[in-house]
Amino acid sequence: MGESNVTYVTDQTKLGHFYAKSLEEPNREKAIKYFTMAAEQKNAEAQYELGHLEENIEKQAGVKRDYGAAFHLYVQSAAKGNMDAEVALGLMYEKGKVPNSDKKLNMKNAAAHFSKAAKQKHSIGTFHAARLFEKVNKHDNAYALYKKS
Repeated sequence: MGESNVTYVTDQTKLGHFYAKSLEEPNREKAIKYFTMAAEQKNAEAQYELGHLEENIEKQAGVKRDYGAAFHLYVQSAAKGNMDAEVALGLMYEKGKVPNSDKKLNMKNAAAHFSKAAKQKHSIGTFHAARLFEKVNKHDNAYALYKKS
């Protein structure tokens, strides 16, 4: 079966990974194609990966990062239980990559996303939750979370 006949969402997601992370020659266009096919079928992993590509695209001639699209895709993925997407949302809030410019509210939202991932025992989410506690001088809370991460 050729690439053009790939209809299963898991195969589409796997091909997206292959093209995005190929050691020989990553092919961003093909990665986006397959992640988009799977994301349109509500696949949480593909939504996260497509969001990650949108947020972290390398600056190329005529190609711009689309934080709004990345945010939207992360929200969709997180709503389906993807904890990597929860962490990505937390990082977007923390770094101010969201439309809201209220830094205090952004930090509150970041903490909420990191905490949600930490409650699901997601080690990276736990680490970022601990890091935020440390920033606000809640060292006991930070220490407890660092031990879990």
